[in-house]
Amino acid sequence: MKGINKKINTGFGVLIVLLVFSEALSMVELSKADGFTRSMLMPGAITLIVTVSIVIVFWFLINYYYVRPTLRIQRRLQDYLRHNIPFNPPVEGHDEISRLKENIETLISMLKSKQ
Repeated sequence: MKGINKKINTGFGVLIVLLVFSEALSMVELSKADGFTRSMLMPGAITLIVTVSIVIVFWFLINYYYVRPTLRIQRRLQDYLRHNIPFNPPVEGHDEISRLKENIETLISMLKSKQ
C-alpha cells in the first residue's frame, strides 16, 4: 500500500510541475508580446493558482478519505497476523472502507470460532 501512496503523491507532483511549467512558458511568451496579450497575463496567473489549488485539495481529500484509512487497516491487519495485537483500526464513516474493516473483523471472528 505504501507503493500506491507514493505513486499517487508522485503522480500529483508531476501533474503540478507540468502545470506550473506550461503556465510559466506561456507567461514568458506573453511578456514578450504587445499590450493586449500582456493583459491576458493576469487571468493566466489566476488560472494557474486556481488549478494548483484544486489539485492540492483533491490530493488531500483522496489521501485523507481513502489512502490513510486503507493504510491503517493494512497496518493493523499486519499487527494482528504477526503479533496477535487485536484488530481494531479507527475508521470513520459508513463507506466502502468501513465495510472492508467490518468484513475483516467478521473473518477474524469466524477464524477464532473455528479454532
